[in-house]
Amino acid sequence: MTAVPRESDAAPPVPAAYAAFLPVLEQLSVPLQRLLRGQLAQFERLIGSVDDRDRRDTGEFEGLGSLTTRGDIAHIVQSELLLRTEAPLEFLRRLAEGETLYHEKDYADPGAKPVYRLTVSVGPALLGHGRVLALAAIFFMARVAAIRGGTLHWCFVPRADGAVWFEEISVNTIKRFLRAASYREATTEDVAEAHQMWERLTAVDRTGAGARPIDWVVGVRGSRGVSARAVDTAHHSLAIALRPPIAGETRVAELTVRRKGQNGKRALIDFPSDTVCVSALNTPFAPLKPARAAAAIGPGTTGPADHGWEPRYFIAVHAGAKLVRMRDGILVLLAEKRFDFPSPFFVPLPSDIQLAGIRLKDRKLSILVQADVTGKDVLIHAEFDLSGRSDPAQARQVRRKESVAAHLFKGQHRFALPLLFPGHGVKFYSTHRREFGFEFNDHNKEAAFRVLHNRPLILCATGTHRVMRSVEGDDAYLNVLRDNGGQLADYRESDAPISPDRLRGLIYSDSHRGLAYSVTPNIWTIPLHQRGWASAVGEHGSLQFDTAPYEVPLMAKTDGDGVVATIWSDARAGGDGHVRTLHLSNGQRTSYETVLRTGADAANIVDIRITHDGIWAMTVDDAGDPQALLCYYRDKRGGKHLCRRFELDALIDKAMSIDLGEVIRG
Repeated sequence: MTAVPRESDAAPPVPAAYAAFLPVLEQLSVPLQRLLRGQLAQFERLIGSVDDRDRRDTGEFEGLGSLTTRGDIAHIVQSELLLRTEAPLEFLRRLAEGETLYHEKDYADPGAKPVYRLTVSVGPALLGHGRVLALAAIFFMARVAAIRGGTLHWCFVPRADGAVWFEEISVNTIKRFLRAASYREATTEDVAEAHQMWERLTAVDRTGAGARPIDWVVGVRGSRGVSARAVDTAHHSLAIALRPPIAGETRVAELTVRRKGQNGKRALIDFPSDTVCVSALNTPFAPLKPARAAAAIGPGTTGPADHGWEPRYFIAVHAGAKLVRMRDGILVLLAEKRFDFPSPFFVPLPSDIQLAGIRLKDRKLSILVQADVTGKDVLIHAEFDLSGRSDPAQARQVRRKESVAAHLFKGQHRFALPLLFPGHGVKFYSTHRREFGFEFNDHNKEAAFRVLHNRPLILCATGTHRVMRSVEGDDAYLNVLRDNGGQLADYRESDAPISPDRLRGLIYSDSHRGLAYSVTPNIWTIPLHQRGWASAVGEHGSLQFDTAPYEVPLMAKTDGDGVVATIWSDARAGGDGHVRTLHLSNGQRTSYETVLRTGADAANIVDIRITHDGIWAMTVDDAGDPQALLCYYRDKRGGKHLCRRFELDALIDKAMSIDLGEVIRG
């Protein structure tokens, strides 16, 4: 048995092999971080015993590469052979303990990719100290999978509704694991059912194709003799046994590595003081920073119902144009070619100027603002030519009209980008979703402010389309209009009627012609695409699907009697930051595919959009201000996503300024 020295009062650093997990570890509370770091350092003694001895490399042999503790005697390191003559007893000891080093073979094709399937028993014996030790074991097995070029898929059992398999370690999955509990320990039948579920899931999304599963079980060891616990009968397992407490000393656990059905190497794992352990379990996660906690309120959360119709933070007008709302102005990005914004523009917006609407079309920027000019409430519309043929500040058309309009924009989000739409002049909408007109023509500078009565309410706008709600008799319809007013789609409102003050989110996908909305927390409704059409799926022909509080739908459409939805797991609300495509049938999730992993930026992303030129995301700083615009796109081979980062401060520094102060002063 190997006894691991006790840790000091200071928390040890995270072993270098766990650097990839730092973004997750840093979101844990200080006591839990200290506990895990100490245990992960102690787990390193077991790496040779847990490493996959049965790995089968195939393909063309290319040569010898890195070092390994498992290999052929013909490939033993020369320094080990020197020990055979200079210190034969040490040579024999290293050979017996599995510490001898060999050169590892490299192959052109490593063959089947290993998938470590880890099943954790969450019975009553795993409460308290055992639960934290099992959490450390999950991180440890992920580290083992990584060094073998494989992946870790893990779950916990017993579970009444069947196992849920995870393919990553995140704040959300840790939450679910710490909350999971059962009145009994997992048996071999529970593990077999979990493996069957994994087979079904991977068969649907084809992630199991060409994979070689390596199964491990983590749990508390049963009593000596006959035991029905899976951890005592599994082919491979990490068996935990907590030693009885001793007065004045910290707790110690014995960890036994079971391989090929036989108990192997054992190690003693020390815990810090009970005060640290209890604090880690009572408060496992670090509190959100105030700015992020406020920013976490969104359409997928349980925050305020009416989140406004205006897009926030940024809009993608088309592949070559982006508008970004900053705290003190608007950044206009025009691309000469993909990912190249050589000549950005910045429109400062002082605190006494209220943005009423903005529109970018054919390099013509149109802005409507409300301001107090010499004690009078004035609406001012200005147009700027951004084609580069002249100074945009000199190539403008300005129209103004005294009007009482300040109340129309009360409560507007500080990073909102309200849009203008073409009409007799321009149309704009108040924060209460009502339509107004700022009318003018090209023949004179006079303008008129119109209140447009009995017009449909606007529900959302994206820069390429808007969704309106119209009422015809006893029926209500959702009209999807292009930016120019042309109709894209027309949906009959389902049996979940929309009240704008209760609307929690609405999405529309141009490419899939799919619309979904939410008026109840975490429940989304997809109305069918035809007026007057009804079927057995609902009184007005609709399907519904559920989301977790941290999940934000980006796209949803019907697929026969089922639903296909693309979901962003918001890390600020407890998710892992990934984007997934879900397949649902009868309200149950049948399969999923991870489309995008946002990595280290996950905790700072405040919004994600799927556009025609990639997946764009906005990150914010600790104060909640926009920091960087990210574009995730696939490489030329169509493989994994790459990320292009645009620092907003750097773009503003080189941007040409368009001063609205001179426009307002006239």
